[in-house]
Amino acid sequence: MTGGTLLLAALMHREITPGRESLSYRIPLDPDAPTGAHLYVADSNLDVDHASAEHTGWVVYVHDDNGEPLGVIYSTAGDQTVDCVTDSEKAAEAIQVLLLDYEFTPLANRPAMLRDAIRDAA
Repeated sequence: MTGGTLLLAALMHREITPGRESLSYRIPLDPDAPTGAHLYVADSNLDVDHASAEHTGWVVYVHDDNGEPLGVIYSTAGDQTVDCVTDSEKAAEAIQVLLLDYEFTPLANRPAMLRDAIRDAA
């Protein structure tokens, strides 16, 4: 089983369906604006199709409406392997929390909310 398969299962359990990119997953922050602000989820070794036993950590990047990276809201990236099931669950939880916060934040306050989420994750 791949790391990506475990991450997808954790996301699907939370009713989050990411789109597949070549080496990552893409999740729009607003389902009604799929080309707007979004999250990219990648493995620190830059390939989601790695063996789960070789998992070195998920990284969840926040990108603005123009596709520019704003920062990271979740990361376990490193040189050592980590438990992929646990890491996938934690990454999915961080994504779910951000998506809910984003959904219930007024449009004008969303940029500040994203900056705060990135700052708090650091």
